[in-house]
Amino acid sequence: MKKFTLFAGMALVALGASAQFTMEDGSVKAFAEKYGKGTYYSIGLSEYSVEQLQKAGNTVVEIGPNDADRNVWIWDATFEGGATSIPAPGWDGEENMDFEYASYTVTNVGWSGLGYNIADGSDVAAKFTDDTRFHLCYATTATAPAAVGLKLLAETALFGLGNFPDNGPSVAPAPTEDWQTLDISFGDISKSVGGWTYPQTIAGNYMVVLAGGVTGTNISLDNAFFFTPGDTAIEGVEADDANAPVEYFNLQGVKVANPEGGLFIKVQGNKATKVVL
Repeated sequence: MKKFTLFAGMALVALGASAQFTMEDGSVKAFAEKYGKGTYYSIGLSEYSVEQLQKAGNTVVEIGPNDADRNVWIWDATFEGGATSIPAPGWDGEENMDFEYASYTVTNVGWSGLGYNIADGSDVAAKFTDDTRFHLCYATTATAPAAVGLKLLAETALFGLGNFPDNGPSVAPAPTEDWQTLDISFGDISKSVGGWTYPQTIAGNYMVVLAGGVTGTNISLDNAFFFTPGDTAIEGVEADDANAPVEYFNLQGVKVANPEGGLFIKVQGNKATKVVL
């Protein structure tokens, strides 16, 4: 398994839902104007987008790759870094486009997989609800894969961009040379897959990307983030953690009703800790 670190400027973005979309449709500015203030969990927003969001009164929690405890793990050398040769939507799709974003090209081993990962012990507490949205802009800079599979948070097989084999429903079109946007609520994801219990902790491989096994196919990602609307900033919430209900999750982020005989994540109010039971 190869570790592939992305630097701060690289981004991921989410587009609408049907056929073709312009870069403006997937811009962070358009999203912010549509949904109002809230908390952004940034997987790969540009520094400029983060600055603009914070100026407007939003909270931005960085969960994307860094040089310490957050990386992109590429499994069995099935991807390599791809070319960022086309402008991406960025903040507003015009004056502030992204020219540094995540881009991956499939190698020749017959399959492909990578995971955006937060290392053990560095878990991030989150405020997720059915109104939380997952946003992702995607395109190809070369030859597009027939479909892309995505898994979120607890690594449950969730959905595909196009008809990805054995990976649940297709919620958006397959990649093309035009930027498209996936913008979907957690509630709609749950309905699409017949029920989804999402954790309140971001840990482990919180976003997995699968793109088939055709050598040379490329998937590029920009403006990727989770967004919870309203006053949900963890730093600004007055919470009585001592009296808050306790929930337990395994190390894959799956909720456990009766934890015993191992290591678990204990979530109480805004605090997440690892415990042995």
